[in-house]
Amino acid sequence: MNRRTEARREMEERGWTIRYVPHEIIRDHMACYRVTFDGQEIYPPAAEKLGIPNGEVWLSTRLKRYEDFVLFHELAEIKYRAAGHNVR
Repeated sequence: MNRRTEARREMEERGWTIRYVPHEIIRDHMACYRVTFDGQEIYPPAAEKLGIPNGEVWLSTRLKRYEDFVLFHELAEIKYRAAGHNVR
């Protein structure tokens, strides 16, 4: 199993739902999330705008073939933000 595939496994073990949404809904962001990570709710400002419920990671339907890469990126970003770094 490669590192990118491990990102999906880790997300699922944490109880997060990976949801594909129509591209038109998320086109300005391509992927977004709102999750609880080690007791902290982590989400970028776009999650508010999109109305993403806690425990979900949203991806554009156009990213399906790139899922491994996108989930790897999103999980790394979540961990980065949980460490205290801001969205910028």
